[in-house]
Amino acid sequence: MDRPPLLGNIIRPLLPLLITGALGLQAATIEARYSIAFWVIGHVGTTTLKLTTGQQRYRIEANATLEGIAALLAHHHSEHFLSEGHIDAQGRLIPERYRVLRTMDDYRREQLYRFGRNGITLYQHEKMLVTLRRFDPDTMRYVAKSRPAERRAFLRLPYPAEDDLLTLYFNARPQLESLASGDSLTQHAAGTDGGEVHVTRRPAPYRYSVQLDQDIFRSARGEMEIETDEAYYVKNAVLKDVLLFGDLEVEREWLRQSP
Repeated sequence: MDRPPLLGNIIRPLLPLLITGALGLQAATIEARYSIAFWVIGHVGTTTLKLTTGQQRYRIEANATLEGIAALLAHHHSEHFLSEGHIDAQGRLIPERYRVLRTMDDYRREQLYRFGRNGITLYQHEKMLVTLRRFDPDTMRYVAKSRPAERRAFLRLPYPAEDDLLTLYFNARPQLESLASGDSLTQHAAGTDGGEVHVTRRPAPYRYSVQLDQDIFRSARGEMEIETDEAYYVKNAVLKDVLLFGDLEVEREWLRQSP
């Protein structure tokens, strides 16, 4: 059974928001690292991102891990994201495969999205330990025993999308730049519940509000405020009112480009 971790569900929606759409194709490699913290307990984890391009192909990797007490509370939850595909003549990233791997104590889930002419298909494979309880008449008490279990699923997504969560903000950059203060847009991406991401431009320069499915965020409003630099790389982000812990803050530690 996929146990909802206390802090772990917060990691997944952060990843796409940190790319934003400023990843220029003139660079062969772009890497970034972000620190994640709650104001009440401090640093709880890190997120790393890496984009590589070459020969009209791209590869985006993102990893998120929790640390310290947060890792313990969230069953040592970690996630790995991988998007691969080609680059068209207009410089747009065209995803072909999008893979999400989630691991926790005694749990592993792999999701593989494939983009095709007839839509997007999702293959999901879960492995877990299932605890069974039974009444033992000899001891007159309930006893528990764990055993491994697996679940597999294959389906076609009920919504159309040309992006996954890792390509979305690269491809949405022209729309982000053209938004006037207060204007909003809705984008579609595989990997979101319902397939929609909503973006609103704030009055302050380089500030946006991004909203995904509220259940994913586990916050009161399901809305994240982000600030980018002039190149549209995210500098910091704040997710308001997460569970009982207050605001979750994301800060960029470094950004590297090569060659």
